[in-house]
Amino acid sequence: MQTHNRSNSSIESPHSFQDWNPPDLELELFEEDETVQWGTEREEEGIAEAPVIVEPPQPKPQSGWRKVRPWVIGGTVIGSILFVGVNLGAHALKSLGGIISCGGFFEGNQGAAHFVSIVNQQQQKSFQDKGKWGTSFDALKLSPNDTMSFNHSVSVTPKAAFTFVTPRADATERAYLGLFEWNESALYKLKGYVGAVFVVPDAKAKVKPGQPKPMTTIAISCEASEPGLQFLGRPTLKGNQPVCPKGTVNLNRPSV
Repeated sequence: MQTHNRSNSSIESPHSFQDWNPPDLELELFEEDETVQWGTEREEEGIAEAPVIVEPPQPKPQSGWRKVRPWVIGGTVIGSILFVGVNLGAHALKSLGGIISCGGFFEGNQGAAHFVSIVNQQQQKSFQDKGKWGTSFDALKLSPNDTMSFNHSVSVTPKAAFTFVTPRADATERAYLGLFEWNESALYKLKGYVGAVFVVPDAKAKVKPGQPKPMTTIAISCEASEPGLQFLGRPTLKGNQPVCPKGTVNLNRPSV
C-alpha cells in the first residue's frame, strides 16, 4: 500500500491560508492631467487667474428721521414760518377795518360811518351859509370813495337832510390764504349807515320874551345793528332831539 505524505504534496488545500501569498497587484497610477494646472503654473504660461470681485460693504439702511436731509428740514421750517407770517399779516390788514385812501376817507364800515359824518357837517355848513341844503354830493363838494362796497344817496326836506350809505348786494372783499387770494362776499360784515341834519330852535340862544328863538341845525349818525342788506328808516325828532330809527344805534351818543 502506497502512503502519501501530506507535507510533501505540491497541491495545497484551498482551505489552508498559512502559506498562501496573494498575487502581485499592479497599481495603476494616474498621471496628472496636463490640462489641470495650478495658479502658479498657469501664470508661468502667461495665463492669469480670473479676477476676484470683492464688493464693498453696503451701508445699513437708516430709518426714521435720519433719512431726511438737513436742508429738507430747514426748508420746511422756513416755509412754515413764512406761511404763518403772510397769513397773520393779511388778517391784520383786514382787521383794521379800512385803509386811508387818496380821498382822505377810510374804507369798509369805518369809512362809511366817517363819510356820513362828513356829509352831515357839510349840510350844516350849507344851511348856515346859504340857508338851504345840498341836494347832491357834487353840491356839497364831496365824492364817495368806497362805491364798490356801498351805495350812497342824499335826500332833503325843508327842515331836514338825510344821507344813506348802505351795502351793495355784490360787495366783495379780498380773501387770503398764504400766497393765494380771491374775492368773496363782504355782506357778512358790512353795515348800513344813515345820517340826518334837522333844523331846530336854538335852545341856547337868549331872546326877549315873546320873540322866537333863532333856528340852528343838529345832526345825528346811526349805524345798523346787524350787517347785511336791510332797510334803514329815517331818523326823527323827539323833543327837538334827533332819534335813530329802529334797528340802528346812535354813533353820536358817548359810550357808557
